[in-house]
Amino acid sequence: MSKVNGKNLHRLKTIINDREIELWINPSETLLENLIHHGIEIDNLCGGRGICGKCSVKILEGKLSQPSDIEKKWLNILGKDMRLSC
Repeated sequence: MSKVNGKNLHRLKTIINDREIELWINPSETLLENLIHHGIEIDNLCGGRGICGKCSVKILEGKLSQPSDIEKKWLNILGKDMRLSC
């Protein structure tokens, strides 16, 4: 964790389109919101409400929050190593 402009930020390493990217993200925002703030577009037909499943991402490692009830339904479809970025 690092402090930037008075905010505690977390380091995120991600692979998008076969390219590894390192970002500093705000833990009070969703991954989808953070990616959009960094100019990285992720499909999200439902506007980040967790109902379309288009913003799913594969988790390779790290600590995660517990999935919401809506997300748990998607995990049964997408697989246990996947999460919704919204």
